[in-house]
Amino acid sequence: MVQQQKKKGGLRGQFAKGVSGAFGLKLSLTGFAFVIGIFLARLLGVEGYGIYSYCTAWIALLQVPVELGSRIILAREVAAYESQQQWGFLKGLLTWMNRSILLASVGLTLLVAVGVWAVRGDLNDPAVLTFLVALCGLPFFALNAARQGTMQGLRAITLGLMPESLIQPIVLIASVSVAYFFLREDLSVVLVMVFSSCAVALSI
Repeated sequence: MVQQQKKKGGLRGQFAKGVSGAFGLKLSLTGFAFVIGIFLARLLGVEGYGIYSYCTAWIALLQVPVELGSRIILAREVAAYESQQQWGFLKGLLTWMNRSILLASVGLTLLVAVGVWAVRGDLNDPAVLTFLVALCGLPFFALNAARQGTMQGLRAITLGLMPESLIQPIVLIASVSVAYFFLREDLSVVLVMVFSSCAVALSI
């Protein structure tokens, strides 16, 4: 009885710690998003920042189907396998889910890229080129969702949110700042999108 109460108390403390950590990281992500928005708007101007925002919004929309519900599925199944110490099943699940997400996201990326090229195949158009570069980051966004679901299932919510909340924005701000130092007015929205996609890739 005493051991059960201690176990419940430990789980409650772990849950409270995870929730508070996740809340803090969400706040930092909101702050970074605000800073990045102002930062890029000043560097890229109205037109450039409009293109950047439009492309990132499309990637967020396309991310939904290629995630394959991995956040919810992995959070539930990983927790179940971990509690039963079924490490073989856990490894198989993660391998299958990551492979499925990769195939789905790469397939959709190629399909959309071909469609955009067929409709507006002008690489001299900054909007078209920026969108094609943003598409390259779609598989990494989807794999990030799977990673977050896995970490949530392992009750490491704070650690799972850290790459998205800290690594991505810091890498983006740092890389764009260095590029602007050397390029000044020649910094383009296409290059900024390259840095954005790379920041997502590095955070997996």
